[in-house]
Amino acid sequence: MPKKELEKSLDLKFNKTAVLITFHPVTLENSTAEEQFNALLQAIDEIKDCTLIFTKANSDKGGRIINQMIDDYVNKNKLKAVGFASLGQLRYLSTL
Repeated sequence: MPKKELEKSLDLKFNKTAVLITFHPVTLENSTAEEQFNALLQAIDEIKDCTLIFTKANSDKGGRIINQMIDDYVNKNKLKAVGFASLGQLRYLSTL
């Protein structure tokens, strides 16, 4: 999908750099999905001039918590972050 068409489909304008974030927590580890995702969000905060495109968790362990964290992050960072329950195959691969 061409960039302009993708931007229109996603209702966003890409910055210089874009990052697609799809998080699947490690299930057999001592730390929780919330701790893992919080560490990811802290690292992402260091990236400047970048569009952040989150895809939400499905039925992953801790998925509800992750989805709430995505919503909270997007609400606090509306100029650089968006979240989607699903992009579908074409938009996901085009975003990559």
